[in-house]
Amino acid sequence: MVMTTDPYLPGDWYRAVLAKSADAIALVEREGRILFVTAPIQRLTGYAPHELIGTSAFDLIHRDDMPRVREAFRRAAESREPVRIEYRARHKDGTWRHRDCIGINRLDDPALRGIVVNYRDTSVGIMAEAALLERQR
Repeated sequence: MVMTTDPYLPGDWYRAVLAKSADAIALVEREGRILFVTAPIQRLTGYAPHELIGTSAFDLIHRDDMPRVREAFRRAAESREPVRIEYRARHKDGTWRHRDCIGINRLDDPALRGIVVNYRDTSVGIMAEAALLERQR
């Protein structure tokens, strides 16, 4: 294994880590337009990265969750602290999936100029918990 004291991994490692991550990562501009998404977004949403780039990050969010999501996004855009939220979003197959997201403001970073959002699908855990509660009743 190659060890390095350089704080940045070689480019090939970056690409491999981003492509193979369990979480999807997006770069979203202040107004909510998606600038970049990693390959795992397809597993999470059913949409290929090129289908999402240029669209609004709010397009697939459940309308009941929209006010909370917009408020969390606003807080992320105004703060340097990570902002976490859970909500439902529509998958390409039409089903609603649960997501856990963490957004962090990188609007002032000249290399990014956006909010970096990490997405994780939590649907399986939430459905298992609901099934357990139903059995206990």
